[in-house]
Amino acid sequence: MMLLKNRLVNSIIITMISLFYGILFILISGHMEFIRTIPTSMANYAFWDEWRIFLLTDNVRYIGISTIFVGLIILLRTIY
Repeated sequence: MMLLKNRLVNSIIITMISLFYGILFILISGHMEFIRTIPTSMANYAFWDEWRIFLLTDNVRYIGISTIFVGLIILLRTIY
């Protein structure tokens, strides 16, 4: 339990989780199985329709890249 109170250990864990999900998002982007799970239309829901278009145009990789950068910034901020 004492280990979890260390800031460096917490930032390393957050960075590892961020790297895992970031790589997962990058790999999922544009994959046929992922695209098939997205509904074809979201009538009368403008926000969800725009979100669907965002996902269909392979922009999930930008979410993954930003997740990796945020994790690395947290780690670097803790070290320095």
